Amino acid sequence: MMLCKMASPARLIFFPAIMLCASLLAYGCSEEITPTGGGAPLEISGSLIHTTGCKDYIYGSSPGSPAVLDCVFWEWDGYDTLSVVHVDAALNCCPGTIVGEVTLDGSDIFIYEDEGEDAPMCRCLCLYDLVYEVWGVSGGIVNIRFHEKYVGEGAEPLNVTIDLEAEPTGTRCVQRNVYPWGSIYSGAADGTIDDYSGCKDVTGTYDDTGPFSADTSCVTVYKLGIDNSLKIYHTNTAYNCCVEALDAGFAFDEGLVTITGREYPPGGLCDCICLYDVAYSIYNLEPGVYTLRFVEPYLPEGQQVLEVTVDMAEDGPWTSCASREGYPWNIETSEEQDLAKLKEMYDDIVEYIGTPYCGGEDDCRCIGVGAKPCGGPWAYLIYSASTLDEEHLRDLVDAHAAFETYMNFKYALASTCEVPAVPILECHDGICRAAR
Repeated sequence: MMLCKMASPARLIFFPAIMLCASLLAYGCSEEITPTGGGAPLEISGSLIHTTGCKDYIYGSSPGSPAVLDCVFWEWDGYDTLSVVHVDAALNCCPGTIVGEVTLDGSDIFIYEDEGEDAPMCRCLCLYDLVYEVWGVSGGIVNIRFHEKYVGEGAEPLNVTIDLEAEPTGTRCVQRNVYPWGSIYSGAADGTIDDYSGCKDVTGTYDDTGPFSADTSCVTVYKLGIDNSLKIYHTNTAYNCCVEALDAGFAFDEGLVTITGREYPPGGLCDCICLYDVAYSIYNLEPGVYTLRFVEPYLPEGQQVLEVTVDMAEDGPWTSCASREGYPWNIETSEEQDLAKLKEMYDDIVEYIGTPYCGGEDDCRCIGVGAKPCGGPWAYLIYSASTLDEEHLRDLVDAHAAFETYMNFKYALASTCEVPAVPILECHDGICRAAR
């Protein structure tokens, strides 16, 4: 919520291919260091410039041999740039924005790796390739030292000392035999949500699963040649139109796996639902026959539950669909209907604000309402903090803005980019208003 002005002050990829990707982007930290091989002090800086996704060793679409090495590859251009690739770095399967910080201490280049603050954090680890560039390296001996989040205490660290003139390019590796390196995780059966589409305008997001018609909810399951794992694509499942994230719960019983869809915040932010495609992985299943049952949060009462039976002794794939009747599977709202719903949500906000009675200017507030396609609110509404619950008001305003954002995308709407003026407020005759 924007503050208003008051009238009163009282208010692993093939190495050469990776190196081609290592180019632009921002600086990291910088510091003067002197290489132990001699020479003038260097102004050195570095940055993480590229990352792969979670690699195919564990949850990918094709079988592969488990990685048993944790490696660093480097290439110096003979002038001032050192490219560094950390091959098979271990991080959470859902790392958010991956952190790779380059810091310096004397002749040591330290690389610190972690998940981002936005990480949803799945219950699994996997391997990534992380590409760095370090600038200002004009030769001599340098030491590269990695701080790895999931290397256990007492394990050999991934460190390398390089004489760049003698060895301008090369690779060093250390052996790893613990999860997620080495043998694949052999714990209890579990699952993760791997990916999902946005609110769909068409069906069949996943190229290899359909397309399926919009009056069905369908699942396609592939068996991976890795540790009895399954890759699952759920097409046309319903969630709120405006969510911050989707998640799932996995329950394992004899011969039955129940996958329960969840959305955050619970109930979403809009007064509408639409269709999504969601991808899951299930791993560490014992040999046998399993029924996968999907609990869809907006399944109409009395309609068929989506299930598919998988025999782990077979190769698959397996596909199953359940017919759906009613919104949102086979009922498309028009722009006029969505505009009417948006107006209804706006009217609810105005009705909740009511007459903004005040005992002083400290009671008077304003809040930006709406979501222009160009960004920001359309206008500001004045209210009194003494006559309503501000948290509930923000919920109403956020839901209205989220639904309008969805409409902007759905109908490719456009707007001017003028910024509405934030009103200067006063309490006049016991009612909050814009100062004149």
